[in-house]
Amino acid sequence: MFGEVLSAPAIERAQALAAEADLLLVVGSSLEVHPVAALPGETLAAGGAVAIVNHGVTPWDSRAELVIDAGAGETLRGLAAALDMVGSD
Repeated sequence: MFGEVLSAPAIERAQALAAEADLLLVVGSSLEVHPVAALPGETLAAGGAVAIVNHGVTPWDSRAELVIDAGAGETLRGLAAALDMVGSD
């Protein structure tokens, strides 16, 4: 959450997971606030890909495999429905 102070162990775990990820899905973040804003770089440096779902541009859009400029809720509901995970409504 914006403004939330993350503990050192939490951010270290996030960095490690991002470095191991084949795909980092960023949902609803402008990727402007560090240290979380650097997580896509961890994934890309390790050979993974980044997908971004956000209203508006982010500093990582040009390096992402997929960018969806839309609301997180509607996008993820549509994705879940397409994958037959939940009903579309």
